[in-house]
This record gives sequence, structure tokens and C-alpha cells, in this order.
Amino acid sequence: MTIQTTQGTVQERVSEKDVEKFLKQHPDFFEKHNQLLTELKVPHVITGGAVSLVERQVEVLRKQNRKLQKQLDDLVQIARDNEKLNRQVYKLTLQMMEAGSISTVLETLYKSLKTDFTADAVAVRIAGITKDSAATKNREFVQDADQLMQQFGKLFEEGRPLCGRLKQNQREYLFGQAAERIGSLALLPLMKQKSGFGVLAIGSFEDTRFHPGMGTVYLNQLSHLISKAILRFIQPV
Repeated sequence: MTIQTTQGTVQERVSEKDVEKFLKQHPDFFEKHNQLLTELKVPHVITGGAVSLVERQVEVLRKQNRKLQKQLDDLVQIARDNEKLNRQVYKLTLQMMEAGSISTVLETLYKSLKTDFTADAVAVRIAGITKDSAATKNREFVQDADQLMQQFGKLFEEGRPLCGRLKQNQREYLFGQAAERIGSLALLPLMKQKSGFGVLAIGSFEDTRFHPGMGTVYLNQLSHLISKAILRFIQPV
């Protein structure tokens, strides 16, 4: 029997008898396609109608196979995500190298983090001086370096990015009136050797995007990259 598809092509409907006939004609089919055995369910009933130990073992192996496949899929996705991050960090590195002023560095940074890294909010605070007098009037340059150190002394002591939530006063210091919308963030120290001169906050409106248990390898790379880019144009105080 045949059936007509919506595209107008004719396809053959295969019946159970057809399958049975095919397998009889090709008894070595499953030797050539043994991967199908992990998907097939072949009852193996012993006396009294009980399921045999062999069938139970096969079912356990199928479950393990599905679990391993899920783990493999997760690893492949992680590899793809890491490859994407590598491209983004590389792109930002080139842009930072080409920047000719502190203003360009900051503009490029904001654009990249919001566009390529999908940040909902970005804040930079710097305790330093620069020859670009116009830039020093921007909000990124703080007037009170001691306050910056008091707010983020722990961050500078550890010298590595922190992820999760901040205290209310810290969020307000960084994001002002938008502080209430920040659900989670990554806080990067800007360092010259072992001394901190600023912070970079990458904020998200989602509570779970940044959390204390997440990896910080790429964030650490960004911390070093952006610190070097900014230090080309400022003198820390």
C-alpha cells in the first residue's frame, strides 16, 4: 500500500509483515547495525511471565547510555560556549589595543560588554588622573579614592573577580538609581601589580546569571586586559 504526502511524493507504507520479511531475508542486519540494539525493546520472558535478568540489565544499560549521552551533549555545549567567549575576548583585546584615549577605551568597553557579552548594566569606577581633562569629569573617575577603597577593599585584597550579589550601598555606589534592578553581577578588580585602582561591574537583571560558584577564568582575563588598557592612559592615585 502507498500513501500520498503533502508535497505530492509517493511513499511506501511499511507494515510489520514487510519488516518481518526483510529481517528474514537479511539475518545479519543487526550485525551491521548493532547500534540499533540499544534502542530496541525485545521482551525476554522466563517461566511464569517474569521479566528475565537479561532484560533488566539491558534496560539499565540503556539508562546509562542516555545519561552518558546527556553528559556528552552538555560538554559539547560548554565547549561551544567557551569557543564563543574566546572569540569575544579576542575581539575586545584588539579593540582595546587600537583605542587611542581613555574615553575610547571606556566607550569600547561599554559597547562590547552590552553587545557581545549581553550585560544589562556596566559600571566603571577609577581612582586615577589622566591628561584627558574632559574624561576626568566623567562619572568613571571618582573624587574620593579612600571611599572606593573602603567600599571594595576585600575585592582588592583578594585580587580576583567576585560573582553574586553586593550590599545595597555598594550597588548604589556603582549603579545609582538603577541599583534596585541589578539581580546579580560580576565584580572585577582593576589592578596595577598588587594594588587596586578601580572596579568594573557587569550587572544582570537576573538573580542567577552571576553566582559565587561559577567559574571566573574569563572574568579574570578580562580583569587583566582592561586594567592594562586603562593604565595606558591614567596614573593611579
